[in-house]
Amino acid sequence: MNNGMHRKLDGLLYADSVPGESLDWSLDYVDEFKAGETVATSTWVVPAGVTKGDDGRLGTTTTVWLTTGAAGSKNEIKNTVVTSAGRTFVRMFYLMSVARLS
Repeated sequence: MNNGMHRKLDGLLYADSVPGESLDWSLDYVDEFKAGETVATSTWVVPAGVTKGDDGRLGTTTTVWLTTGAAGSKNEIKNTVVTSAGRTFVRMFYLMSVARLS
């Protein structure tokens, strides 16, 4: 996963971004896949207010480029992957648009 992501006490995954930043965010499924299993397809769903750029996959990792909107927004980002073994995983994180990072 992207180094900028962190888990909060609620157990959910969060990431911070300044409005207008265009950054790549990755999820790595290596701990959930069986030996030799890879990502066959990856679909990202983002809400209005977040712009999705390019996305891709390599091995057990999926990546998407996102640009955030207005400061103060909490945006649910969802990734659905189908593996080379035909299994489906759905994972999400919250992209928080902050006025500036400290």
